[in-house]
Amino acid sequence: ISVVANLLILPTLPYAMGLTFFSGVLSGMPVAAVAVGAVTAKLLDFHILIVEWLASMEQFLVVVDKYNPWVFLIYVPVFGLMVFGARKQWKQRGGKIGGKVI
Repeated sequence: ISVVANLLILPTLPYAMGLTFFSGVLSGMPVAAVAVGAVTAKLLDFHILIVEWLASMEQFLVVVDKYNPWVFLIYVPVFGLMVFGARKQWKQRGGKIGGKVI
């Protein structure tokens, strides 16, 4: 679900950040700052609406017991990928770490 949320929100995120900055820059002109702030608030309300809507979809909810030891198996592929990536970089550098040959 987070991938779908990101696909919907990420394209508008730079605009929200820019409008927030722009409303701060316009703080000396209250009317303009309020107008830009209102547009920013609507855009951020859209973000919240999307996240709340996707979070309410219970069919995608995965419940894991608090002290389930099997949860640690999630870390096995993550650790494996980290080791694989580190070995690949090490080989590309010719076995050098910090300019020294091991």
